[in-house]
Amino acid sequence: TCSARTCPLSRLLMPNPGTGFHEKYAVNSKTGCWDWSAHRIRTGYGMVKDFNRKLSMAHRVSYELHRGWIPADAEVDHLCHNRSCVNPYHLQCVSHAMNSMRGVKALRSHCAYGHEFTPENTSISRGWQRCLTCHREDERRRRVANLLDVHV
Repeated sequence: TCSARTCPLSRLLMPNPGTGFHEKYAVNSKTGCWDWSAHRIRTGYGMVKDFNRKLSMAHRVSYELHRGWIPADAEVDHLCHNRSCVNPYHLQCVSHAMNSMRGVKALRSHCAYGHEFTPENTSISRGWQRCLTCHREDERRRRVANLLDVHV
């Protein structure tokens, strides 16, 4: 079989022949992740120069190299939850809402008061889940407090 590291055609797929993309990750035999070993930013995402010599996120470049173009309204989600992974088969194009829902911050199944996070009871903003039942109760308490001129 032809892998990304051994296939002679993989060099033709390189975003910039000088970048040596496939030399900048190590395959983790336990997880299957291709862990980016070159430049990473503080949040853990790998960075690489793309074919326009513009600094881009390594996982996005990997997705485009191996799987195809990324739609303008899509984000590339790490199915493995490993931000340094550039394995194109651990990556999936999804909407912002779906990416936020799948995020590590959004893995909770219930809010602090025990309400279940369902699509109908969940609002996601900036990657954070919000329980709509709790939100409605908070709003009701604020309205009552304002009517009674009491600070909550």
